[in-house]
Amino acid sequence: MKRIILITCSARDFVIYRLGLMKALKNMGFEVIGIAPFDRYAQEIIDKGYRFIDLNINRKGINPVQDLILFLKMTKIYFSEKPIASINFTIKPIIYGTIAGWLAGIKIIDVITGLGYVFTERRGLLTKIVKVMYKISLIFSYRVIFQNKDDKEFFQEEKIVKKKKTELILSSGINVDYFKPMKKSRNKSISFLFIGRMLWDKGVKEFVESAAIIKRKYVEVKFNMIGWFDNGNPSCIPEEYIKNYMNKKIIVYLGDVNDVRQIIAENDIVVLPSYREGVPHSLLEAASMEKPIITTDIVGCREVVDNKINGLLVPVREIDKLVEAMIWMIEHPKERREMGKRGRKKIIKEFDEKLVVKKYLNLIIPIV
Repeated sequence: MKRIILITCSARDFVIYRLGLMKALKNMGFEVIGIAPFDRYAQEIIDKGYRFIDLNINRKGINPVQDLILFLKMTKIYFSEKPIASINFTIKPIIYGTIAGWLAGIKIIDVITGLGYVFTERRGLLTKIVKVMYKISLIFSYRVIFQNKDDKEFFQEEKIVKKKKTELILSSGINVDYFKPMKKSRNKSISFLFIGRMLWDKGVKEFVESAAIIKRKYVEVKFNMIGWFDNGNPSCIPEEYIKNYMNKKIIVYLGDVNDVRQIIAENDIVVLPSYREGVPHSLLEAASMEKPIITTDIVGCREVVDNKINGLLVPVREIDKLVEAMIWMIEHPKERREMGKRGRKKIIKEFDEKLVVKKYLNLIIPIV
């Protein structure tokens, strides 16, 4: 049986973003192997009938010894498994996995899901090093997929990758039959929902501080948050920061939730004040369930939200503008419901998972 490998930094990514692609590849007769650090999500992948290989990937900066070991392990896996192709996601699987795959004679498809904290915060020397490493590794790629045109243009303008190798596939797609409109269980106070990792660059600070301002006037309005503390990410927020706002009764943190649909259904507006994205899956989920969105006017987010059509776009890190947008949503219930309906139509037309998977398969079929 021909094999295809998918590598990422977290098994969670397979469950949330890649199952549609994995299922399609399996249905075509491939043995699909997921590679990432082992966790509870890895067991879910195994239970669904896919092979899983545990690979320790440290995402905290560059450690020459650890990264050399990672590179050697990837090379060993490629030589032993002999896949026809490998689809690599996130920085280290792309940088080290691409060169390892080339050595093993394997076609590598790299997926730039977003530029991450290294580019968001412009971390000086580290950013320069990562750019050089990307430039070297992508020489050996078969194809490089970008999830938004801004990232694609950035890599081309910086001469990190040749244009002829690049492809644009907006997002990882969304299962519009799974994420469909659901009614609230009962009438409640209006509520805003943040969905995302607990990272500074996801705009957590802006969300909770805006909530604190709005609560002074609209006491009954609720502010809920779901997401996980990604401790492997340098931008991770201390848990005490969230607990402080919980203790002040400003926000309710609902934890890391596997199935977010019911929570999305019970809230009125989804908010993501992020600093930079690929194309945020949480916004695709929200829009697919007919929720209006408030997000930042940045790469990735504006692919999902057309300003004043299916949501509102606000400037990055400007709390006063975010507060203004939230108050508008509170005071315009009819308009926000219409925004939600237009959002689902947009998702079905542009981001249906079936459309995205088909584009991936069109890249893989010529390799076979």
